[in-house]
Amino acid sequence: MASTSASMEINVEQPQDVDGQFIRVIVADTQSHLPCRTAQDFALEDDIRVVGQSETLAQTLSAAKKFTADILIFEAALTPNPVDAVAT
Repeated sequence: MASTSASMEINVEQPQDVDGQFIRVIVADTQSHLPCRTAQDFALEDDIRVVGQSETLAQTLSAAKKFTADILIFEAALTPNPVDAVAT
């Protein structure tokens, strides 16, 4: 399957975090349609906001530095050694 190299690091929604009422999530997945679908699923939830999306390790690291997040959903296929990447 062919893939495109579109930049997926975007700020989906940067909520006004009042008293920690939102769970902020970054979604990192090599298949570009999955982060979008995941963001749509989370949009149905009142207390979850997707603050960043990425499809490469470099984009994921950049998003983790740029956006404040409580959770990083990380596809292991983004790197040959996911444990080392997450430790970064």
